[in-house]
Amino acid sequence: MSTPPLAVPPPTRPDADPMEHGFLEDLVAGGVRLTPAQGLRLLEAMPIQELGRWADARCRVLHGDAIRTYVIDRNINYTNVCSAKCTFCAFRRDGDEHDAYTLEYEDLLAKIAELEAIGGTQILMQGGMNPALPLQWYLDLLALIRERHPSVHVHAFSPPEFIEFVNFFDPPGENLRAKIHWVMVRLKEAGLHSVPGGGGEIFAPAVRRKIGLGKCTAEAWLTVMRVAHELGMNTSATMMFGHIEDWADRIRHLALLRSVQRESGGFTEFVPLSFVHEEAPLFREQMLRDEGVVVPPGPGESQRVRLYALARLMLGRD
Repeated sequence: MSTPPLAVPPPTRPDADPMEHGFLEDLVAGGVRLTPAQGLRLLEAMPIQELGRWADARCRVLHGDAIRTYVIDRNINYTNVCSAKCTFCAFRRDGDEHDAYTLEYEDLLAKIAELEAIGGTQILMQGGMNPALPLQWYLDLLALIRERHPSVHVHAFSPPEFIEFVNFFDPPGENLRAKIHWVMVRLKEAGLHSVPGGGGEIFAPAVRRKIGLGKCTAEAWLTVMRVAHELGMNTSATMMFGHIEDWADRIRHLALLRSVQRESGGFTEFVPLSFVHEEAPLFREQMLRDEGVVVPPGPGESQRVRLYALARLMLGRD
């Protein structure tokens, strides 16, 4: 079940120094919200061990000291053929390469059977945006999963896939939101349970245009999530970091996720994804060298810890 948004959000104190002990105690207790500027100050000025302690304290206020939960699931990429040309991606294929693939239904169902054999209960199913697959392919697939594996939770099809469903199939509707709704209702009726947050990357438009060629805008991504929440489906949220974005871009990304969560309460988790650099054209070919941008080899350990800590302090039931 989704967590409903709070009727009255905790106040912000934009003039307060977030480094002050009293402010941090109030933040951990849920009595105040961090502004983006305050979040940036914590990242820049607070020692990493101290930032981690405050984040851990916030987690314990929300979830207690003893219980943490998990599910056993399996990631299934049903195709690597993709119309987008993201510069960070080494997975995508145009469709005519020797290693381009789209799984047959029976192969995909066999992977689900293997999951169930070890006690798994959920699949995370995503793929490239393959223009050769009609909407009926997805509807039939979901119906087969429901028939053969009725107890498996289907967490599938990220927002960029939904936007491409709209672009490929041109469903009825007066605007993008209505078209997404039309597609999502049919997928839900066929057996879709929840929507993963893949394709969030980073919401900053200037960065997104450089790394997500052919991928949906941040506003379109957020619109898909709003529609899913309206239909009673929970979703996850992601951010890919450690490439050409800066800390301000990361904080703005968190703030936008928080604003949607305040509306709906439909996000169940935030998934920070470190940029995997080794085979990414963006890094390997240093594609932005002419612009004076050096692409780093992903985030360092301290960057990861700081981001996880800040997410715990900015997100949640605030």
